[in-house]
Amino acid sequence: MYWIYKATTWFVLTFLALSRPLWRRTAPKFAKWFQLRYRPEPVGFQPRIWVHAVSVGEINIALALLGANQADEDILVTTSTRSGFAYLTGKLDRRRARYLPWDQLSCYRRLFAGLEIPDLIVIETEIWPHLFRFVTDNGARLTIVNGRLSRRTLRFRKLSLLTDTLARANAVAVRGESDRDRFLMLGVDPTRITVTGNIKFDFKPMVLPESPLTQWLAERRPLVFASISADEAPMLSPQLAGLRRNHPDRAVLWAPRHLDALDTHLAELAGMNPVLRSMLAETDNPDLLVLDTFGELSGCYAKAVLSLIGGSFNDRGGQNFLESLQAGTPALMGPNIHNFKREVEEALAVDAIQVLGGPDEVAPAFRRLLDDPDELAAMAGRAQDFLSKGSGAIDRTRKLLLDLGVELESSVEET
Repeated sequence: MYWIYKATTWFVLTFLALSRPLWRRTAPKFAKWFQLRYRPEPVGFQPRIWVHAVSVGEINIALALLGANQADEDILVTTSTRSGFAYLTGKLDRRRARYLPWDQLSCYRRLFAGLEIPDLIVIETEIWPHLFRFVTDNGARLTIVNGRLSRRTLRFRKLSLLTDTLARANAVAVRGESDRDRFLMLGVDPTRITVTGNIKFDFKPMVLPESPLTQWLAERRPLVFASISADEAPMLSPQLAGLRRNHPDRAVLWAPRHLDALDTHLAELAGMNPVLRSMLAETDNPDLLVLDTFGELSGCYAKAVLSLIGGSFNDRGGQNFLESLQAGTPALMGPNIHNFKREVEEALAVDAIQVLGGPDEVAPAFRRLLDDPDELAAMAGRAQDFLSKGSGAIDRTRKLLLDLGVELESSVEET
């Protein structure tokens, strides 16, 4: 199975590389993104630790795990998506931020040309057969942290390519018992799996720098439609329109999940006069602001009244609702929450969050809570109690890494 995968990836990537002149004319952004991963710029220093975080959410986990050590000059961080790279280069200097190469051994060799392969920490679960083989065959350790597996992945549990790849992980630090069970179902040695908790419980609310956005947030105290997928926009925009008819003075911040689909969102919201955050001026005071920038959403929750978390009205399994609660803002979600199933169930058990049955319940739920400020305040209080019980994952994960010999802190003392 591995050799079939190796031949297939070589053929596909070679075909795309040969087609690059066409992509440069028809899809220049894709062509550039492809090339940066197909012929990566070699790392110009010897990394001590390599951290891979696929996109923005995983990058935030990586930065939280690294803490003060994220400034260390010998830590390399890779990501896969364009949005993740834009966000990462805003946090780290360009020398230490790279795209993860395509999953081909020659691409990884080019990235680390002439260098020793460092220990790799994979955030959550990126299962790439060549990546895992490249790291472990070169004598480096590979650890998965904040590990999770989706129900979809379990469909391939009899696929030897998947099980053999995961078997190469030296350790897997998982979010909870259900995640542990899924890794076990994929044949991972139980002695290599440790439940350390969800690092997202330990996030601190982001503080945004002063800008027209922070001024608008402070003045309007909006409702937030957060991380809304393109296929959710047609379901939720009518609910927003109905809500605004009943609460015309309430401002709304609408945050698309993927900015590549911004035009889809704007088309659905067109009748409500949306204003882009990137075009917001100090004198503007729109009723509907669309967040078209990277990395600012988590900092917006602190000034919000109530949030709706997207990715939960389609099959994505829900986006991170913990950020809203950590900022003291109660949250609503749709019925599809399998990405955070354990956390949502625990939050529901103490009434710290509300899960709706479908999009048609969104406007009524908002109206009900907006008309009951005492219940809103009580939800926020219950959320803080819920969060405090789930904290500590960062310290447990750091200890596990240290026990494995993967030291986040440099052993070289500054002089």
